[in-house]
Amino acid sequence: MSDEHPTLPTEDAEITVVGDLVGEVIAERYRVLDLIGRGGMGCVYRAEHILMKKVVALKVLHPEMTIQSDIVKRFEREAVAAGRIEHPNVARATDFGRLEDGSFYLALEYVEGQSLHAALEAGAMPEDRALNIAGQIAEGLAAAHKEGIVHRDLKPENIMLVERDDGSVLVKVLDFGIAKVPASAGSSGAPLTLMGTVFGTPAYMSPEQAAGQTVDHRADIYSLGILMFDMLTGDTPFNSEDLSAVLMKQITEVPPELTDVSEGTAQLVADLLKKQPDERPQEATDIVDRIVGMLGDVAVDPSKTRVQMASRPGSIADIDIADIDMELISDVANEHVSMPRWWFAVGMLVVAAVGAGGFYVYSERAAGDEVAAADEKQSAYVDDGPIDAVLEMAAISGEPEAIETLQKIPPAKRGVRHSLALASGLLKMRRPKPALAAYREALERDPELAEDLSIVRQVRLAATQPGVQEVALKLAADHLKSRGADILYEVWVGTKARTPITQLANELVGRADVRGKASASLSIALDLREAKSCDDYHALLPRAVRHGDRRTAHLLSRLTKEVEECELETEVESAIAAARERPSPVY
Repeated sequence: MSDEHPTLPTEDAEITVVGDLVGEVIAERYRVLDLIGRGGMGCVYRAEHILMKKVVALKVLHPEMTIQSDIVKRFEREAVAAGRIEHPNVARATDFGRLEDGSFYLALEYVEGQSLHAALEAGAMPEDRALNIAGQIAEGLAAAHKEGIVHRDLKPENIMLVERDDGSVLVKVLDFGIAKVPASAGSSGAPLTLMGTVFGTPAYMSPEQAAGQTVDHRADIYSLGILMFDMLTGDTPFNSEDLSAVLMKQITEVPPELTDVSEGTAQLVADLLKKQPDERPQEATDIVDRIVGMLGDVAVDPSKTRVQMASRPGSIADIDIADIDMELISDVANEHVSMPRWWFAVGMLVVAAVGAGGFYVYSERAAGDEVAAADEKQSAYVDDGPIDAVLEMAAISGEPEAIETLQKIPPAKRGVRHSLALASGLLKMRRPKPALAAYREALERDPELAEDLSIVRQVRLAATQPGVQEVALKLAADHLKSRGADILYEVWVGTKARTPITQLANELVGRADVRGKASASLSIALDLREAKSCDDYHALLPRAVRHGDRRTAHLLSRLTKEVEECELETEVESAIAAARERPSPVY
């Protein structure tokens, strides 16, 4: 099986967490033994429970990822899914929690073996071995489906093969990072994807998934058919260097017939790959029954073909958090650190029409994560189309190729998340001017981002940097609402020297639309600065008592002449005392 799809580099010089947890005890119960892999979202460690002496695979999110609630929810979703399924053919999650630094961790069964992807590097498998593996995958899927969980990203990288002492193979299904989990399973019932979103791995996804439609457990049954075809031939049935072509083939083309296998096996694969879900086997248990019945029809070594049901303590030795496919941070490393079988189209946005509707696809595979979250209150992070989170995370980490890819997308077709990722990456590369342009682009698409403090702080910082101060101040005035007005005021009055920048800040904060967005606490400070008569001060001081903050207190404390002339000593003292109780905003 050839590697048709090279990936973006996943090395990340600026990631905070690398291997610094090795040797530490975290969550008061796991001693970290060594680093297995790392990527843009986190690290995977081999760790040992200090009391039970049991080795686990420990996935830890980078602290900076915890501010993205959709990513944390997907991490939780993987924990819920893998924790609910009790079956020897599924790698189980055993613990989930949060560390003192805010990072989330997930403890998983440590499966030591070879990924199916690595096994397929040698080419097609004997029919009996392929049937054995497929039967065990179906067993694991049956257990997941019984819990209402749909995997949605079956592929060779997510299947581990454990050689047992008797020569047989135990199969483990991994990575429930983009699983569809019922709301009753304990995770948030808020939708994590948008209708019309395409996520997953194109070469292995079902037609309904490729079309961005709602999927059920029968999507996994189709993907199992692709896996069987891959194992029996050494390649997937639908291939192209064009992602849109792969997706359209999944939707419209009949797969090639299998000729070098038994009739029963060929028919099973054909049935699994039916375009209409109703025409496929309806339950994974049906597939198990058919495979068990067929194993007697091929010349096999019984010790290597029976569907193994017993498990042994093991672990996911080949995990890498860079392998994050389309909807969460689920990461399964192969024996190779690079993530093969994923084609990344630099700067390509594919738009493929399906029926009366349409869907957008952004390069997906190996480290991809479609993070189009639709949290009830997260309009700030919803894109017009699905998002490839590996691209997003690589850009956030300052990966030049990812940043270049995002820049090549026409701004009109760049989603909000792409713009935010581009801005973060450009800041890491010390390119604040285009970063601010990317923030402006995102804010124009989604005005609610004005409440995102991370953006506000970056704009405030840029307002101090020569060369981009004017750009930052205009962005604050145009798009950051009340926080933008705060920034302008701070630049204006916070600098003793009068410069073109402080003059610009003064002009912008005085603009009618900016004044209209100012908070009550800033409005009273601005009005006091414009007061000219005792009547003005008399009228404004009650507001200063109610709304003033330390900016107002500082201003009033300097009005000694006006206070004496207007005989306002008592009122001003009361206003100063009240205003000092309210801190000024700091960004």
